[in-house]
Amino acid sequence: MSYKDLFKSFRFALSFKKLLILYPLSALFFLLYLNFDYLTLTIFIIYYFFSKILISKLTYEQIKGDYFYELKRAFKFSIKGILKYIGFIIIFVILAIFILLIIYTLIFISKIHNILLYISFPLLLIFTILLFYLIIGLIVSESVGISAISTQNYDSFDIIFESFSMFNNQLHRLISYKLISIISAIFGGFILFIVLYLIIQFLNQFLNLNELHILYILTYLFALSYSFSILFISDLIGYLVLVYKRDNVDISKLEPEIYSQRT
Repeated sequence: MSYKDLFKSFRFALSFKKLLILYPLSALFFLLYLNFDYLTLTIFIIYYFFSKILISKLTYEQIKGDYFYELKRAFKFSIKGILKYIGFIIIFVILAIFILLIIYTLIFISKIHNILLYISFPLLLIFTILLFYLIIGLIVSESVGISAISTQNYDSFDIIFESFSMFNNQLHRLISYKLISIISAIFGGFILFIVLYLIIQFLNQFLNLNELHILYILTYLFALSYSFSILFISDLIGYLVLVYKRDNVDISKLEPEIYSQRT
């Protein structure tokens, strides 16, 4: 496996079922663009991670050869998956609060006297770096953690170790694969947008839809859905490649009972 496998996301992402699943996400994104509010943002974030787990699970089963994996099973899996990810977020918040309390305590102590400042400053520096390190782990989990849940059914604590493992051992690949995912998502969405635009212009010659701009917007949302689909699937494939590079094991080609006791 190599980075070239990431470009398979264009093919896996072009699925009506997946585009339909991601259509509400595109609609929420468009609503945020028109009128930002925190309720819509909260719903968008929740559905973003839910749909990413769902799309990743469907694609992973497809990569393994199960082209008829039930959508009902995928939905149940995704509900459990997002609860695990929320559990990871809760653990992260608790750790972040604990580190912040230590940092503020050290700051308070360091203000008492210069001698205490010299003593506490190294610890203050260490815990500040640890806080930033933790935040980086949270960012990495958006791609690695979700993919780990979707492929190996990892729990909340496993997400922490897997995210930091990839960050520590394969930072250069992690960054390059994410850039490829983002660029591919933008390019794929733009191409589909052009195709849909030409189709609408063709149909408009017969239906005269110039005054019905809402239909244009609703149609173009499929292009945005395709972008999300490419992004999610590229992250999944990127994770499979990262696991292969780290462990020399292609988990997508192993039987479930062999590669993991968790699935």
